[in-house]
Amino acid sequence: MELHPYLTAVRELLPGLKQMLGEHYEVILHDLSHPESSIVAIEGNTTRRKVGGPATNYLIKTLAEYGDTAPNSINYKNELPDRRVLRSSTMFLRDGAGRIIGSLCI
Repeated sequence: MELHPYLTAVRELLPGLKQMLGEHYEVILHDLSHPESSIVAIEGNTTRRKVGGPATNYLIKTLAEYGDTAPNSINYKNELPDRRVLRSSTMFLRDGAGRIIGSLCI
């Protein structure tokens, strides 16, 4: 699967972002053209998700509600199945026409 050039460029930023944020953080890049296997890059293992994993229910719900006008969500609380509470941010990545093509999640 070939990534959109914008997503390829963002993927290169993940190691540096993870290093800057520290060991308790995770940085995930999603290609939202394939929600069932949207994770194309991940740095960190806070959620134990892997490359090839699906988009979260949060991403799917937000896209269904807003489409390409979906707003970024910064610093929201998120609870994992094991009951750990995280502080998360989801930033949507758009192509030149404003269509959402991916997301960067921290």
